[in-house]
Amino acid sequence: MSSILPKKFSLQLLKWILEQNNKIVLSRNNRNIKTILILLPRCLQYFSCEFNLVSSIENCRRCGKCKIKDIVEFKEKYKLENIKVAPGGRLAKFFVEQARPDIVIAVACELELIIGIKEIFPIRTLAVSNIVVNKPCVNTDVEIRKIEEFINLLVKR
Repeated sequence: MSSILPKKFSLQLLKWILEQNNKIVLSRNNRNIKTILILLPRCLQYFSCEFNLVSSIENCRRCGKCKIKDIVEFKEKYKLENIKVAPGGRLAKFFVEQARPDIVIAVACELELIIGIKEIFPIRTLAVSNIVVNKPCVNTDVEIRKIEEFINLLVKR
């Protein structure tokens, strides 16, 4: 896609597609949501962290060097059961098949999100783009309030 369109334009287009997806997902009846899966990319974890979060997010030591700490806190605050860290799309798809969620909140780069939404359709997916800080796929960031906003819209407290 980037070879056909200017890079800035193609990124804006991808972001627009994801915004439209989120509007559609949120416009549907989300009252009977029982199972939420939060999918996070491995690049969100601090690159030099020695703890394997792919095997379990519970391995997070909450050092604060990445936003995984905040997401673990959401797990406790909202009593969420399914939060997974995936180093790639195939494992992310496996986690979806394993959890069989009613809805997914996914964090990744824009193109990966669009591919992932297509791969797990018809499962509804709310997309949150990660933020490239230095290099793609290393120590990315995320707008943590956006994830919590989506959780609040879905979880009955």
